[in-house]
Amino acid sequence: MPVIYTNNASTTLSSGINDSTTTIGIASASGFPSISGSNYYFATLANTNNTKIEVVKVTAGTTSLTVIRAQDGTTAQAFDSGDNFQVRVTAATLSAATVSDVNITGGAIAGAALTDDGVTYAKIQNVAADERILGRVSGAGGVIEELTKAQVLAFANVEDGADVTDATNVTAAGALMDSELAGLAAVKATTGTFLTADQTKLDGIETSATADQTAGEILTLIEDGVDSVHYVDGSIDLVHMSSESVDEDNLHISNAGSNGQFLAKQSGNAGGLTWTTITTEDFIPDGTVMVFWQSAAPTGWTKVATQNDKVLRVVSGTGGGTGGDWAMSSGETSSSNGAHTHTSAAHTHTGAAHTHTGAAHTHTGGSLAAGAHTLSTSEMPAHTHNSVVYQSNWQYGWGHGVVFAGGSGTNFATSSTGGGGSHSHSLSGTSASTTPGASGSTTPGAGGSTTPGDTGSDGAHTHTIAAPQYIDVIICSKDA
Repeated sequence: MPVIYTNNASTTLSSGINDSTTTIGIASASGFPSISGSNYYFATLANTNNTKIEVVKVTAGTTSLTVIRAQDGTTAQAFDSGDNFQVRVTAATLSAATVSDVNITGGAIAGAALTDDGVTYAKIQNVAADERILGRVSGAGGVIEELTKAQVLAFANVEDGADVTDATNVTAAGALMDSELAGLAAVKATTGTFLTADQTKLDGIETSATADQTAGEILTLIEDGVDSVHYVDGSIDLVHMSSESVDEDNLHISNAGSNGQFLAKQSGNAGGLTWTTITTEDFIPDGTVMVFWQSAAPTGWTKVATQNDKVLRVVSGTGGGTGGDWAMSSGETSSSNGAHTHTSAAHTHTGAAHTHTGAAHTHTGGSLAAGAHTLSTSEMPAHTHNSVVYQSNWQYGWGHGVVFAGGSGTNFATSSTGGGGSHSHSLSGTSASTTPGASGSTTPGAGGSTTPGDTGSDGAHTHTIAAPQYIDVIICSKDA
């Protein structure tokens, strides 16, 4: 899965997220990489003042993104709408640039860049069908080809279905049939012992060998001439095998494996091995009941639907029981009890005779303030206003004591107004008291009561209980 990059990609969250949200909405996809196939890129979530930062791995989407939270050593956190969503340089991004996550889009990888044994069997292209051998029969050297059985037999010069007991084949090979060997009975009746070791020595003698060869030369020829066709069944034991001499290619394995599998005996294929996967059936007994924190039962399990809306209780005795009457989904609940009576025993309250005494005292101080008041016309004394009219040779005018040059004036009085009525002012504040305090009481206290206590009233009532926080789990049974 190659990582992809871009420059200056920045936007904001279109809505708030919590610390477990895996689908994030962003305001704009402009500038962000376009994801296809198994490609991905790293992005950074940050609040507006960069006091909260989280790196996420974006695996799909444009403005609605599928992400893997808490990458590159960061912690999943809640973020608000409008917080930053940006492609930044991170340690995870740089690390991906140095490993196989990088997508090589052009050029070629030089042989020197590959480590020894860097190309594994898993990285070689799969063959098209069964009964194929990798080689080349297309003339000069070149890339590896898939050879069929017929092609292999052709360049090995072996006929299909060759039978060494067929007289024609035996004769063609320069050998003798029993029927062709005169005196065969005498040969079979010989008392001499011809060992496998003797045969090996003879096979190592070259054609036209002379007696002038040394023992070392003869031994070398024998050792160089020994191959698999000269070993008999059971002749090679563990003592004569070097460490790690049998590798995966020489094991009888019927199929290709994958990571996490192991080799096991294959039913119906004598001695053959096959790659297999460990399942829960290998270590969990059938019928086992367990609790799972997930939405559905895992493969090989069936959800138990007989229990719902209950909490778990740990017991020291036998498990598997049920009880209680309060459903968790109701949240805050009221537990009702039937009518009942609260009863108190007969009793007496007794108090000693006593006197409450207070010293004589005086309260001093205090102040009063008159409220503001505006006089109305009726509250004013009765009065008139005098006016004089002046006449000149160029204008008339009204005035109060104003004389225009070149003219004479006439006095006029307004009608009387005002009534001389009364008015009042409001007062606010506290007045001072000079009266001494009353003396204390000398009346003794009342004696104790001898009336018995009241019995409680009966009636149904409820107690309200808040539900605790919880997580939803399912109970599943292991399938047979």
